[in-house]
Amino acid sequence: MKTHLKLGTRKSLLAWAQSSQIAQQLIDFQKSQGITLSIELVGIETQGDKILDKPLSQIDGKEFFTAELDRALLQGDVDFTVHSMKDLSIDRPTALTIAAIPKRELQHDIVIFHASVLQRLKEGAPIRIGTSSPRRLTLIPPFLKKALPQFKPIQLDFREIRGNVNTRLARIHEAESSDRKLDAVVLAFAGLERLAQDPHASIEVSKLLKNTRLMILPLQENPTAPAQGALAIETRANEPEIIRILTSIHDHETARAVQAERQILSDWGGGCHLKLGASQLPSGNLSIRGQKPNGDCVNSIWGEANHQLPENYTKVLTSDLFDLTPATPSPSQIEHLQKSEGVFVAHSNAHEFLNQALRAALSEKRIWTSGIQTWFKLAAQGEWIEGCTEGMGIKAMENW
Repeated sequence: MKTHLKLGTRKSLLAWAQSSQIAQQLIDFQKSQGITLSIELVGIETQGDKILDKPLSQIDGKEFFTAELDRALLQGDVDFTVHSMKDLSIDRPTALTIAAIPKRELQHDIVIFHASVLQRLKEGAPIRIGTSSPRRLTLIPPFLKKALPQFKPIQLDFREIRGNVNTRLARIHEAESSDRKLDAVVLAFAGLERLAQDPHASIEVSKLLKNTRLMILPLQENPTAPAQGALAIETRANEPEIIRILTSIHDHETARAVQAERQILSDWGGGCHLKLGASQLPSGNLSIRGQKPNGDCVNSIWGEANHQLPENYTKVLTSDLFDLTPATPSPSQIEHLQKSEGVFVAHSNAHEFLNQALRAALSEKRIWTSGIQTWFKLAAQGEWIEGCTEGMGIKAMENW
């Protein structure tokens, strides 16, 4: 049995962190079986790492982040590779196989803002946001127009940006006089989470997250790239011993979810040029929004069997069931709110229950809402909302 394997990975801070975590998971599992396994990381530079002066959608070809890793694997220079699954095209070399898809992190997009963004919003100044993704440029602007605190008409100025997570985050800390200065960057939450879990990368990331505000974008309004947040572990198809080792960390639930999302790519085509997102919700339904390659717009929630849900269903709102009228909070409720770091707003009328002093206190809290409409209502009143459970209840957060 093989007891030493070479893992091919990109050299970026994130790629190295997530590959290190996969290596440790494999080592730990084999150790639990009484087997000593060692894994050596081999850094490989890809085309996507070299070309940083233009968006991927403007570069001819595909496999920007995988071709060089594939070559090393096929030549036997490494034994297996770890990819962000959203970077893999549907058609992979037949000599390779995805041996495992580990349990994925949160698949949402996250927008990291410099703390000064609140003052810019109050002044009506343009909010400079870095992203080069056609999907994000299609879906995020109309959402942020309603999701950001409303003081004056919101102006969004999207800028093209490439580079690693740390280099992109550094842009929001540039001096105001710099041409590189951004007020926010859009990132995959999963990448940020993996960096935070890495003992070395977390030091740099923690520094870059100081003096910032965040928003986790809801999947119903902002579905992500198919398979975002998931990793794919590939090896040669004729290596049953290596395959057996790698499948020890395979997660069947994640595999089913990303297969449903990637089926959209298979059916409609696309890739990094696609202006469309597809994400499985905690309910098992699939949220699909954006533009198909042929230009047709789509805004759908599909059931688990990938059949579009009927449009003529009756939507029942909480306000249809309960007559909610403002009431004075009790002293204990006031004390609890004032002491809490975070607040979960369960209904869009909840804001009306608070007096002026408590509303001022609420603005200093980290606020999450039960649904998107509650988010928009509070944003219209000047509140900063970090995220929501998309109308699926606070229990849904346990699945995220």
